[in-house]
Amino acid sequence: MGGRTHDFDKVFRALADETRREVLAVVARNELPVGEVAQRMRWIVGRSTVSRHLAILRDAGLVQEEPGSDGSRHYRMQLGSSHELEQAFAAVLALWKR
Repeated sequence: MGGRTHDFDKVFRALADETRREVLAVVARNELPVGEVAQRMRWIVGRSTVSRHLAILRDAGLVQEEPGSDGSRHYRMQLGSSHELEQAFAAVLALWKR
């Protein structure tokens, strides 16, 4: 479980923040640039803050960064991330079954 635990730690740390969960919800439905993500969040947080949250989500494997046609970076939920989340939560639940 050694290397996988580290991946799960990143996932849990990324999801521990309410704003990151909101950012993930926005990009789960759409592929968007940072400014559009901030706008859809009604500018509760600024563009640079959204960018930092997206970087953490990307590092945890929850979002994917793609080049947009306009030269900006677009973000969307990583296709396999729901499976990763299921595995992460299953690993934690297994601890209670011991």
